[in-house]
Amino acid sequence: MKKILFPILLLPLLAAGCKDDDESVVYQTLTRSMTVDVATAGSLPTLISGEAKNDVQELTLTGRLNGTDIAYLREMAGADELGDRTEGSLRRLDLSAAYIVEGGDPYYRKANTKYETENNIIGDHFFDGCKSLVKVVLPTSAVRVGDAAFNECYLLTSVQLTTGVVEIGDDAFRYCHELETVNLPLGLQVVGDRAFEGCYRLQSIDLPVGMATVGAEAFQDCSSVTKVSLPQGVQTVGYGAFAGCMALSEVRCEAVMPPTCQTGAFESVNHDVCKLFVPRGSKDVYAQAPEWKEFKYIIEE
Repeated sequence: MKKILFPILLLPLLAAGCKDDDESVVYQTLTRSMTVDVATAGSLPTLISGEAKNDVQELTLTGRLNGTDIAYLREMAGADELGDRTEGSLRRLDLSAAYIVEGGDPYYRKANTKYETENNIIGDHFFDGCKSLVKVVLPTSAVRVGDAAFNECYLLTSVQLTTGVVEIGDDAFRYCHELETVNLPLGLQVVGDRAFEGCYRLQSIDLPVGMATVGAEAFQDCSSVTKVSLPQGVQTVGYGAFAGCMALSEVRCEAVMPPTCQTGAFESVNHDVCKLFVPRGSKDVYAQAPEWKEFKYIIEE
């Protein structure tokens, strides 16, 4: 029944898309996918009709997106501006060629706080609670992923970040239980507190050159992670950063001098099995450093 009615419901949408040569819409009924150019920030609700928005599963956006657009995207992805569940079924979202701009309505509200868009920022709570999302490609222009931006996106399996993102905020991907892959781009400097806590399916963590800080509990309870690579520039590993990573079998730290580890950085890791690889000439200093000295096997390479 739905497949028969769906093209009819799209007629108002297609007609609306033809009114303005500057704003284009491409729709494929068989795959429920769309490509939309948002030439005017705030116009997404006029380009995807209310009848169609809950049926779109794959969406590619170009153009300029403000708070009004993000609020509409949230509804399409399963959560409204208050975080309540919607009927949206958006699974795959490609924003690589889009720009986040300031303005428009708040996209999220919590208690007395209203969250509004900022230029080139994936804002705090951007897609918080959007339980339909499976795969997201972020804008190439993005420089920060805000606090709780993808918090509790339980079905999210893949996020593609681009070079230019320098910070991942607190709780950014917390409890994304199905998250399997996330590329941490060159230039990233900070991974915030609890940023990837409870991402049970992550298997490896390769922090890029330039990273300075791994936040407290950043990768706590990532119970499938087997390998962690820390670049030379890491200075601080926060409290409980890798606590609960019980499958961890290999840590590679490229810093000649051990980064400062706060208490419990590797709590619940099996120190009798997990091997710590360090630069040549650094074994003795690691063997005396707090937290690092707990590893039974410290191997120079």
